[in-house]
Amino acid sequence: MKKLTNILIVISFSNLLVAQLNPGQIGNNQSICYGSAPQMLVFTIQPSGGTSPYSYRWQRSNDNGTTWADIAGSTAAGITYSPQVLGRTAMFRCRITDAVNSSLNTNNVTITVTSDLIAGIIEDSQTVYASTVPETLRSSSMSSPSGGSGIYTFQWQRSNNGISWSNISDAVSEVYTPGALGSDTWFRRFVVDPVCGSTVSNSVKISVRQITLFSNELPASSGVDDFNLGTEFQALMDGYITKARVYTHESEQGDHIIRLYKRNGPSDYSIIAGPYTMSITPGEAGWKELILPEAISVEAGGIYLISSTTGNGYYVQSSQNFIASDNIYIDYLQGLYSFLPDGVPLSNFNGAHYFRDVVFSLFSPGSAGASQVICYNTSPLSLAQVTEPTGGTGDYTYQWQMSPNDTIWTNIEGAILTDYTPAPLTTNTYFRRVVKSANMTAYCRSVLITVNPEFSSAEIHDNIT
Repeated sequence: MKKLTNILIVISFSNLLVAQLNPGQIGNNQSICYGSAPQMLVFTIQPSGGTSPYSYRWQRSNDNGTTWADIAGSTAAGITYSPQVLGRTAMFRCRITDAVNSSLNTNNVTITVTSDLIAGIIEDSQTVYASTVPETLRSSSMSSPSGGSGIYTFQWQRSNNGISWSNISDAVSEVYTPGALGSDTWFRRFVVDPVCGSTVSNSVKISVRQITLFSNELPASSGVDDFNLGTEFQALMDGYITKARVYTHESEQGDHIIRLYKRNGPSDYSIIAGPYTMSITPGEAGWKELILPEAISVEAGGIYLISSTTGNGYYVQSSQNFIASDNIYIDYLQGLYSFLPDGVPLSNFNGAHYFRDVVFSLFSPGSAGASQVICYNTSPLSLAQVTEPTGGTGDYTYQWQMSPNDTIWTNIEGAILTDYTPAPLTTNTYFRRVVKSANMTAYCRSVLITVNPEFSSAEIHDNIT
């Protein structure tokens, strides 16, 4: 009997040892971006004890561990588990059950989901005059970048059509001020998070309006005769005339001869551009434009006259009071006519205007280089850009020139960058940078490199005591 009792005690003790199930341990806490999938959950310490084999059921809690629910499906019944994409913070654990239905839960792991990465809203669409600088683009005060890790870098992009985009070099700040624009342009901003990737803002359109004398005015009547019709105007700022414009009658056609004059005094004009030929096709009334082969510079305060002949004789006019375009660059003065197609329009008829117009652009080449004094046959310091070009279309090309006298200039082959480093010099030499934007050409102030005379060996004429 005593022997049987001892055997039962041993069996009971053995059973007790087998029943000590250890669920193991899973790892690890994670922090992930909104809408992304966590890393696989695995056991860092395997289950042990109890009676094998073990079964597994992964569980999830959405309320910080207060309540738990089994995760359905075979993928949550293995020794590892890959959570799906998460949109909120959640806790996970695994319930281990052995062959005799003893169950224990592992430790909990928390997967923290950051808020969604938001690019913010860019303000606002604008309308600006061509060759002028738009207002700075920035986030709305109500919608700045947010979410993700909170650490951001930026990349601005531009587009000519709102569809195809390209990065803007060095535009990597939260705000961006575009340069001068020559046509409608769209902008947007990428917000880049080192953890959560990138997202893009809305796009904003900057509409570009040409600087002209006429805006929305319409002709009141038409006529038929061989005239040379013109508009006299004053430049209020230094700039360039880049185009001529004519509002044509629907039956107007043929070659129109365009000329630009500068007034030297009362009834005294000299031609400064043209004659150019603009061929008109009939069928549609409205503005027709001629891009000048080379833009013509005009000076603030100068009075100018743009004229066009009437082709096959048709023309439009209005005798109503003219309201000039609201700009601070060019000012309408009066409409003038000449009975002679080749004559300078000098006559005014009851305040009539004849819908001859120009397109004005601002453009400055900036500045580059500084005058220097160097030794004979040595290289000057680099002629570096001091101020950037402004105005024009915002796109610029460069050509450096040199001159022995600041009058006769020669292009330097291959010198087409913003800066230029001259070769060693043996004579005084002038340099300047030529900047082009579309059909506009402007010249930076010239700089003089003065070369000291060649050094020769000194002769000793007297005794040294």
